[in-house]
Amino acid sequence: MEKIGVFAREAVPALVQALNDKEPAVRTAALPALSRIVHVGEEDVPGLINDLQIADAGVRMWAACALGDAGVRAKSAVPALAQALEDLHPEVRRYAAYSLGCIKYSTEPAVPGLIRTLEDCDSGVRLAAADALMRIGSAASDAVPALGRALRDRETSVRIAAAMALREIGY
Repeated sequence: MEKIGVFAREAVPALVQALNDKEPAVRTAALPALSRIVHVGEEDVPGLINDLQIADAGVRMWAACALGDAGVRAKSAVPALAQALEDLHPEVRRYAAYSLGCIKYSTEPAVPGLIRTLEDCDSGVRLAAADALMRIGSAASDAVPALGRALRDRETSVRIAAAMALREIGY
């Protein structure tokens, strides 16, 4: 996409449609492509917050991911992203956790939700939660007991992320 530059915008409708593909790998691959094409500014954040409430899971997933790409410019989205940690679709939960980690600042209210997410049935969601807590750092100190439990997770990647989070938090 990066090579075709301005013409990449023409691919946006197809990429948005790919967010609803039956194959999770296709949905996941569409997100980075959209992120390279569409720059998210602070003025886009209210609309993306609204998109987290849309019935279409692909739209919610895109909104959660795009808010993470906005980083600290999306700090007003922290409550909505914390609520999205409870979404029925694991990809939405995963990208909500990812985004909270990317925002980093002003995310303390989301720490309890991230702690609960460490016990999600989807290992990708648990990994994203541990990574988000690592990025939040010392402001996530309430997560230390849950991260200690995550050191016994059945998935190696989650255990590694939990250990790294504990290091960044200061334990």
